[in-house]
Formats: sequence, structure tokens, C-alpha cells
Amino acid sequence: MTGLISTTVLLFAGYDFFHGRRARMRRSMNIAKKNKGRHRAAFIVDLLSQSNLLNSFNKNKSKLDLDNIDDVMIFHYNWNKGRNIEQKDVSDILCALDKEYQEIENQSPDVLYLFYGGPVTLNAYIGSLLANRMLTHVYHYSAGEYEYWYSLNIKK
Repeated sequence: MTGLISTTVLLFAGYDFFHGRRARMRRSMNIAKKNKGRHRAAFIVDLLSQSNLLNSFNKNKSKLDLDNIDDVMIFHYNWNKGRNIEQKDVSDILCALDKEYQEIENQSPDVLYLFYGGPVTLNAYIGSLLANRMLTHVYHYSAGEYEYWYSLNIKK
């Protein structure tokens, strides 16, 4: 009888622990989506030769409803070589982007707004780098404007 009672208590405690953990994760994701990220960050990735996407971002901030992002939460990576990206440059770029992303994660934002200007193939690499980390809205720079492309959502 004692074994049955202790097994029942352990099973109930284990179920409550795992079910409660999933419920807390689901609740926190719903809060982040409803509040649209109370603590938001922007990451501008400029891989175009001879451009300055940071200026374009600052001009379009109000249009994109991102006026209330603190300046310390705006991160910028600029490919500053003055030439097109070659295959040998890709690993260096991804390492630099990963370091920038670690700095962003240290600030613990709820939502990241990624503004990207560069080759489409590198966009796929960057998407895999950022996947399953935090809710990320991706904007692409095209014809002098940022256009919304997609969101990298964590689905559990």
C-alpha cells in the first residue's frame, strides 16, 4: 500500500512539473505576442556595398512603428569592405553576426526586428542562425524601403 501511495504521489508531482513548465512557456509566448514585445530590439544587417541602411532605418522608424526602441537596443552590422561578398567572406560574416546576436540576447528583448540588406543566399544563413531563439520579424531592404518578409516564430 505504501508503495502504491508513494508511486502515485511521484507520478502526480512529475506530471504537475512537466505540464506546469509547458503551460508557463505557452503563457510567456502569448504574453510576448500580445504585448508585441515590451522590450524590443532592432538589428540592422547591411551587407550591401557602399550603402548605409542605418540612415534608412532611422528615416523609416516611425513608419514601421518602432519609434519607442531605445538607441541602446539598436544594433548594427555593416559589411564595410566596399566590394561584393565572396564565398570566403561568408564564415567571417556569420561569426561577426553571431557575436552581435549574443550582445542582443544579453539585453533580453522579447522581440527582435531584423532589417536586412544583402544577398538572398546569406539571408537563408542568417535565418538559420536566428531560428528558434526569439520571436524575430524580418524586413528586407528593397528600392529604398524596408518591406516586411516574414517572422521567425518559436512554435512549441
